[in-house]
Amino acid sequence: MNRSYSVGRRCPIEAIDIFIDAMAKAGIVPMEPISLTSGELCRFRCVGDNMGRRNGWAVLHYDSGVACGAFGNWRSGKGNKWRFGKNGHSLSTHERRVMADAARRREADRHQATERAAVFARNMWCSASNADPAHPYLARKYLHPFGIRQQASCLIVPLVDDAALLHSVQRIGPDGKKLFVKGGRTKGLFWPFGVWPLDGKPVAGPLVIAEGWATAAAVHEATGFGVAAAMNAYNLIPVAETMRRLFPDRCIVIAADHDGGSGDNVGLIAATKAAQASRAIVASPTPPGQATACTSLKIDFADIPRDQAAALIRRAIGREA
Repeated sequence: MNRSYSVGRRCPIEAIDIFIDAMAKAGIVPMEPISLTSGELCRFRCVGDNMGRRNGWAVLHYDSGVACGAFGNWRSGKGNKWRFGKNGHSLSTHERRVMADAARRREADRHQATERAAVFARNMWCSASNADPAHPYLARKYLHPFGIRQQASCLIVPLVDDAALLHSVQRIGPDGKKLFVKGGRTKGLFWPFGVWPLDGKPVAGPLVIAEGWATAAAVHEATGFGVAAAMNAYNLIPVAETMRRLFPDRCIVIAADHDGGSGDNVGLIAATKAAQASRAIVASPTPPGQATACTSLKIDFADIPRDQAAALIRRAIGREA
């Protein structure tokens, strides 16, 4: 367990040790030093994350005099609340009032940070140039740079809401490392391509929702269908629900990541839940009848040949037709 962390002066070290232990018992183990500033969300790479991923999160509040917080993993959807103190101890009326006041201040600060991040992201998008088709990440994935831009060495992926308003961006480095704008909103946002009507005419065909930009882009190249990238498994449900609300009669497909190996198949589980929440169809990147043979593999639709990806997506739609 990596116990390298930094905290403010008002937080008792004992509380931090117990907080870190609680994270470990829940399977949330940081692989890097974490910084816990009261009320601020800390993201970090967890055991089980691929290089460049930061699916772990933690937030600790100690400015109210009572240490409490929460932690989880966006990839798996796990989340736990935590409070320092003896089991069964109830908060006093004063403690509850102090914590409520602190929570209101944090929410106001978070809202301001989100607005600042949105302005920063819009300026970044507007100042970015056309993406280089030879960018190392694109070359590795055999993808064209549609729907994205580039600033310096980073690809810029715009993240919008249901009204197509840009609130944040994701930066993808040459090595594939992905970063969101600090303090920016992510929940419910997505990268769209071919989602909305063009020239007043409805976009025909199914709509496919995937986790990451590369997966969604690969599906579009393979099928020509409209796509949306939810950016992580945890965000699949809100994005799928948004798409169903926007397009009540459109065929929606969730292109699942196949997360084989030890533990749960998080990608497939998240895709199945999103499909259930939005009357959608699940498509897997594993060939029919070969899921068992792929139990140790981590693959998505960007990892397989485009013709195979198209066949699997169309097969899933055909099963529901």
